[in-house]
Amino acid sequence: MKNQFDKVKLLANYLAKYALLGIFLGAAIGVALYLVFDFVFLNRSIFPLTEARISKACDAKSDDGQRLGCYKKELSEVVWKQDAEKALEILARLDEKNPFVHTHCHTLTHEIGEAGYKRYGNVGEALAHGDLTCFAGYFHGVFLAALPEIQNNLEAVLPTLCEAYPFSQEGFRRYQCVHGLGHGLTVANNYEIFKAIDQCDLLKTQWDQISCSSGVFMENAHPSHFGENYNPPHLKLDDPLYPCTKVDRKHWLVCYSMTSAIVLRAGGDISEAFQVCQKLQDSTSREFCYQGVGRAITGVTDYHPEKSITMCLEGPRDASSSCLVALALGFSTNYASLESGANICHNGPENLKPICFRELGRTMLPSLHGKNPDKWAQICNRLAGEFAKDCLLGAPAIR
Repeated sequence: MKNQFDKVKLLANYLAKYALLGIFLGAAIGVALYLVFDFVFLNRSIFPLTEARISKACDAKSDDGQRLGCYKKELSEVVWKQDAEKALEILARLDEKNPFVHTHCHTLTHEIGEAGYKRYGNVGEALAHGDLTCFAGYFHGVFLAALPEIQNNLEAVLPTLCEAYPFSQEGFRRYQCVHGLGHGLTVANNYEIFKAIDQCDLLKTQWDQISCSSGVFMENAHPSHFGENYNPPHLKLDDPLYPCTKVDRKHWLVCYSMTSAIVLRAGGDISEAFQVCQKLQDSTSREFCYQGVGRAITGVTDYHPEKSITMCLEGPRDASSSCLVALALGFSTNYASLESGANICHNGPENLKPICFRELGRTMLPSLHGKNPDKWAQICNRLAGEFAKDCLLGAPAIR
């Protein structure tokens, strides 16, 4: 009898042990199935979000507004689930192969910047996670999110916001930081641009003040915060030279550089933008206005090199140099690459190649490759060829 009881007890232990194992296995399989369901059906993956999945999800949307909203949401989620660097990396790859993303890339970097500020909690740390992808819009987005929150203490805080390395010295990176301040100040003041410009003037140097106001004028012409359908109170579509004559003279030039954007927003074309610039009597104001046309052309052609150069050269003769330089800088900034800008210079008119490479080197070498003259020389020799000396001429002037 005892032997039979022992056998029954042994069998019960055996069954209990494997029943428990079965429970654990079942639970594990259940969790795995839930994660698959969560990933495929609920669209909330714990796995890294990839550009392929994001493209598939967003390009299936029925209209452009929904598609843009989808990309904003997905890239913001990357910031929260991974980090801002990963979101910018994914966006840069999408920008190379997805025409819709390419068109809206700068707007999407704003979204990543806003998410970055909300995730990291302060301006300094958020800025440290950014880069120059798609015209450095990440930095603009950080300030769009941050400045409304610090408006009450703005006068004390504002001059310190772009003092951290690599923004501490004048140059392209600092410009993008201070320019981003201008975007944020405009939104924080509900697009009352004259108040925002007064706040820009609280910055320490005239260079900073003008760089800041350039962001104000851009946000006024391209209201990113409320969307392109929003009409700011000081945007006059029937007077693209406004508000330039209503601000201090030091802000005129950067204001005139946004004239073409207002012309296009009003339904005009590049030819009309050139004509508006020609009305300016001052040659320096005209030059900056023509540079703005060059930037506008990159958007009109969707960064098509040959079409962009052709449109520049179809403008007034005195516009060719300013327009071509703006193209080269625009391509390099958008792709964070000197190669794309050098391609513009090489394919421009022979007489404009020296100034094109000179301005490209002056503006972009220190920004993309640090303060390293030996590296600059290698890059200029490789990309500019016989114009390598021109490429190097301006760069050491960056302090």
